[in-house]
Amino acid sequence: MTVEDTLIFLYSLVPVVNGLAYCPQIYGLYKSPPEETRSTSLGMWAIWVACAFIATLYSSIIVQDQLYAITSFVNFVACFVVAALTLFKKLQDRGHLLLMRETSIFPRISRDSKEAGLS
Repeated sequence: MTVEDTLIFLYSLVPVVNGLAYCPQIYGLYKSPPEETRSTSLGMWAIWVACAFIATLYSSIIVQDQLYAITSFVNFVACFVVAALTLFKKLQDRGHLLLMRETSIFPRISRDSKEAGLS
């Protein structure tokens, strides 16, 4: 196996490793309450999404390297998912989205209302 073969093999693992590396971030964002995204920079994730999109187009159209294109696309999708989840959670936190909020006709009884004898 030559050095080139080794590098091709290793680089072919990059999209898999890259995709898996985003999974904890995506899962954490998905499970976290909306207020926990206040410190997440949506602007920075938007820049990463744009850069990954440009890299995907560049690798596909200019360089025409399929492996590089796949790697760039996986990075683009992962960045996009994180940015979209962050935006969704930030909108939820600010009250702009009523989706996925408790809309039950039976309000949640908090511990404070129980202690005050309101339940």
